[in-house]
Amino acid sequence: ISAGPDAYFSTLDLKRIKEYVDKKGHTLSISYSAGTFVCNYLFYMTLDYLKDKNTKTAFIHVPYVKEQVKSSDIPYMELDDIKDVLINIIESL
Repeated sequence: ISAGPDAYFSTLDLKRIKEYVDKKGHTLSISYSAGTFVCNYLFYMTLDYLKDKNTKTAFIHVPYVKEQVKSSDIPYMELDDIKDVLINIIESL
């Protein structure tokens, strides 16, 4: 691991993406953490690698689909809704 900064942040306009997706009828949340384990490590290392390149980046947490959930207290989304949201995010770019 390089001796990089404590944190990196997305280089995409997340507020604009959220507004676009919300207008399409889905709710998106902006988080300032990619998590505390594999996701955070992957995002940090990706941004560290790309720090001197002109590359736009973001990290998208994709929720569980219904078939993965065994307990009613675990949030999930229908697969078609996840697909729609990801398409909306791409369209917003």
